[in-house]
Formats: sequence, structure tokens, C-alpha cells
Amino acid sequence: MGEKETWQERKAREKAEERIVATTLPAVADLLGATIGTREGGTIMIYAPDYTVYCYHDTWKSRLRLSGSFDPDLHRHRIQGGSQADPVCAISVDVHRPAKDIARDIERRLAPLYRQLHKTFTERNARYVAGETAKQDQAQRIVHAGRGEQIGERDPWRRHDFYPTRYVLIGGGRFTNSPSGEVEITGIDKPSISMKLYNLTPELAEYIASLLGEWAEE
Repeated sequence: MGEKETWQERKAREKAEERIVATTLPAVADLLGATIGTREGGTIMIYAPDYTVYCYHDTWKSRLRLSGSFDPDLHRHRIQGGSQADPVCAISVDVHRPAKDIARDIERRLAPLYRQLHKTFTERNARYVAGETAKQDQAQRIVHAGRGEQIGERDPWRRHDFYPTRYVLIGGGRFTNSPSGEVEITGIDKPSISMKLYNLTPELAEYIASLLGEWAEE
């Protein structure tokens, strides 16, 4: 087993590797017909025409960790964990590997998976947007029909839910003597609606019950 690296030796090695990375990654980008840039915090990115690569210099192991970077609207549809988990779009190469070999690794190992995942995430996002649009449209139709109003999320812990619930107040105010109701529109691919009714007259309650009876399955 080799001798443990001293602090001074490690700092010197890291500085040398940083110089290598600063030269290698722009060369990789050129070979891929891509551009290179940085994000907040100094993260190095490679922007190819149809994929984006996040570059991380692992100084502890002298590795370049390269992973596909997706827009937040797409990345949120990534499935992690379980039997249905999406494959990890990432590779690791030695920091001293020549630029031409790293570019080849990206094109052969990273880019095909990135394109596949991008297509999958885009399809999932389209279904998500369609489902959320349907819920919002349904909420507005209920607002119109019930002479009501749509209100925001009451539970602060759920304001950033991936599938937010829509809430609608209909009829008169709940704390009046007029008939009123609260409607919740949930669901993933299509609206699922729950309703609570208040201050119903006997006649109105019977009428609503009869409507439900007509819709009930035989």
C-alpha cells in the first residue's frame, strides 16, 4: 500500500489536474461541435446541439464525472429507485484521458442514453401538462356553473405539490344560511372530483341525491 498523500502533495496534484481540465474540456467541446460554458458556482457545462453535459472534477479520485443535464421541467419526471427507475445518465473518466477519447466516450456512452431519456421525459411532461390543464379547466367550469370562486392551496406544506389540488367554493358562503359547497379537483391523468355541501334544504338534498341515483351503476 502506497504512502498516504500529504496535504501539500494533494493541493499540488489538484492544481495540476485543474490545469489539465481547463485545457481538456474546451478541446472535448470542439470535437463534439459543442460550446462550453459555466453556471453559477463555476460548474462547467458542455452544450451540444441535442444534449447538455454537466462536468464535475472529482479531485479526490482524479476523475471527471460527466452526466446528462436536463431542463428542470423535464428532470422532475425522472423516476428514481424501484424496478421502474430510469437509468443513470452519467459516466466517469480519468482526468488524464485525452480529449479525443473523452469525446468518443460521450458520443458512444452518454449521448445515446441522454437522447432516449430526453424523449421519455418530454413525453411524460406532455402528459403531465395535459392532465394539469384538464384539472384547471374543470375547476373553471365548476366556478362558472356554481357561481363560485377558485381559491389557493390552504395547506402551506402542499403548495409545491407535483400534482396540486384545485379548490373551488360554490354557492353562498359556508357560514351563511345559503346552500354552498367546497369542491376539490385532484387526479393525475384526468380530474377526480370530491364535493362537500352545506346548508341544503331537504328538497335540494333529495334532488341532488336523485341525480346521483340516476348516475349510479345498475
